[in-house]
Amino acid sequence: MDDAFALGYSVRAEAKGLCALLRNGHTAADVLELIAVPEREEKALRAYARVEQSEAAWIESILKFRSRVAREFERLAGEAGKEETMAAPKPGG
Repeated sequence: MDDAFALGYSVRAEAKGLCALLRNGHTAADVLELIAVPEREEKALRAYARVEQSEAAWIESILKFRSRVAREFERLAGEAGKEETMAAPKPGG
């Protein structure tokens, strides 16, 4: 799967960059909210795409990109959480 966005952005690079927010006190839910396209805006974009067919592919690629960034962020955040758990000192040890 090609994760490169039309302007050269990478799903992995964006998700990895957003992981830095986790080290600054933000929760995964906070970051996922930043990544997401709110439902109201998504509906408006899809309605516009139906009217302006010339913009439909661009809009769809943007929405797919945001979704892929969210999935990759969740994967990376999960890996980071596992690493922290394994690195934590064991009780009595």
